[in-house]
Amino acid sequence: MKINAVSAYGAYQTPSTVRVSGAKRLPGKSAEPAYKTDRISFSREAAGQKELEDISKAVVRESAKGADPARLERLKTAVADRSYHIPNGALADAILNRAFLR
Repeated sequence: MKINAVSAYGAYQTPSTVRVSGAKRLPGKSAEPAYKTDRISFSREAAGQKELEDISKAVVRESAKGADPARLERLKTAVADRSYHIPNGALADAILNRAFLR
């Protein structure tokens, strides 16, 4: 088989030309021809998995930044002088969640 190098190179010079071969035309009333195409869809579980993956990546990025030294110093001071306040409801929720969701 002999390939004409000039013709082969010319095929890559016109990327706007689309050649569809072997595709079946779908019935329709639109002006443009409709062809069968491959489609991909994700299950709800896969979408949920992707969302969890995105959240975990965001958490890792945030934790990699490190804590603000000024904020840590304010917290240390507030704990030391007993002015740091945790809402009772939030504390109870955290304890119950840790106890029952482990």
